[in-house]
Amino acid sequence: MSTARRRAAVLVLGCAALVSSGCSTLGVGGGTKTGPGSLPADVDADGDGIADTLDLCPDTTFTVGVSTDGCSPFNGTVAGVVFASGGVQLGRDARSALNPLVEALLAHPDVRLEVQGHTDNRGSAEANLELSKLRVMAVVRYLVTSGVAPERLDPVAFGESRPIEKNATAEGRAANRRIEVRAIGS
Repeated sequence: MSTARRRAAVLVLGCAALVSSGCSTLGVGGGTKTGPGSLPADVDADGDGIADTLDLCPDTTFTVGVSTDGCSPFNGTVAGVVFASGGVQLGRDARSALNPLVEALLAHPDVRLEVQGHTDNRGSAEANLELSKLRVMAVVRYLVTSGVAPERLDPVAFGESRPIEKNATAEGRAANRRIEVRAIGS
């Protein structure tokens, strides 16, 4: 393996936890490519550092920050950015979880990003919308203070309107208190 490929593999592995939902947010199922006509394990047609046999997003052009399944770091839930119920502070773990996103954004200065804030359904819808605004702005502030140009970030608050889990359990509510990102162009 060449030095450049090893370096790309290290970057990819270092960013593995960046987006927890991987390509599922893009409508691509899990698993690996197998069967008749599948490519040898070392072929990487899109040059993203992920072998085609493992690449769930075979047309990804990103080489920094790509997830271990070969998908863009700019679509999905940012794993590790969690908020306490009613909280808006970014703890040390949340800031650490955002660092791979910062690296990917700095490596791809042409990418613009929608940063979405979501809450669980505890409290009024109006209060949750305001809470999601405060949360998304805390994330945007961190990205900007880390070197990302503010004009590349579009904060959007959804409050409780887009749950990904049922709010009936503590685990479901925790999953709904999240930050998602979506590339919106260059």
